[in-house]
Order: sequence, then structure tokens, then C-alpha cells
Amino acid sequence: MMFTRFTTTSQRNIPFKSAIPLLLLFSLLSAVTSTSAQTQSNLRIEVNEPSEFNDLDIKSFGALIFENGRMAHMDLIYSESLLIGDSLSLDLGGGYVFGNNVAVFIGLGASLEYNLDAEEFYDKYYSEVGVVVNFTNELGLTARQLHYFNQADDYEEVIMIGLLFRH
Repeated sequence: MMFTRFTTTSQRNIPFKSAIPLLLLFSLLSAVTSTSAQTQSNLRIEVNEPSEFNDLDIKSFGALIFENGRMAHMDLIYSESLLIGDSLSLDLGGGYVFGNNVAVFIGLGASLEYNLDAEEFYDKYYSEVGVVVNFTNELGLTARQLHYFNQADDYEEVIMIGLLFRH
């Protein structure tokens, strides 16, 4: 009798079930990524690819740092939209990097957005997957896909493509 109650209570849905494997993956990969990706500081300029699901026009300017298998970034973002309005954002994020000349990264981030039309602040968070291709010691290309949560449309995907300038 006691065991039947235990089994029924342990089969309940966990509200953040999809985030648990991602957090487990981040914790397991911390040992693997300690030797990949050398230290790099980059200036990043990006624009988004047009999408059939939204009318966003996004321009991003910021810093991207790779160090000891980890990645951190800070960006200033200006976005234009007929539905949502124009906005300015401060975007912060971090994650893990795999590789050197062609580096793949996964990460999480948060963004504080000020809507210029509605004069209101909004917070957003996202997961991202991307790649950095180094052409020379000073120039590279980046592409990443961001999955935004806590949006007006509830879920949104944005693909960003940009240039990296290394010093």
C-alpha cells in the first residue's frame, strides 16, 4: 500500500523537466572543456536573419570572450518591430566552447530590454547554440541561434550572423 502511493507521487510532471538535462550536460562538460578553446577577446557585430515567424530587425554590437573552454558575452542590441515596437537591450550570457579554429558553443543568457514605444522594461532569457569560424588571427565569422523565452509571443527563435574582430 505504501509503495503504490510512492510510485504515483513520483510520476508527477516536473515543470522544468526540459531544463534538467541541459543543466546536467553543463555540469558534466565542465571537465571536458577545460582544455579546449584558447583565450580570445572579440568585438562582435551581428544582424539577424529574416524570419517568417516575426518581423524583428535586430542589430547587435558587443564583446565575446573565450577563455579556458568557457564563453562570456555582453551586447548592446537595437531591435525594430512593427508589432512589438523599437527597443534597446543589454544582453549578458555565458556558456561552454568546444574547439579552436572552428569553435562550437552552447550557452544561456539574459537580456534587459527597454521598449521605446511602450516606455516599459522587459526581461528575457534564452538558450543559444552557435559556431565561430576563424579566418585569420584578427577576423572571424559567427552564427548562432537563440531560443528566447518569456516573450510576448511566448517562444521565439532568432538566428544571428556576424563578424568578429580580434585584438
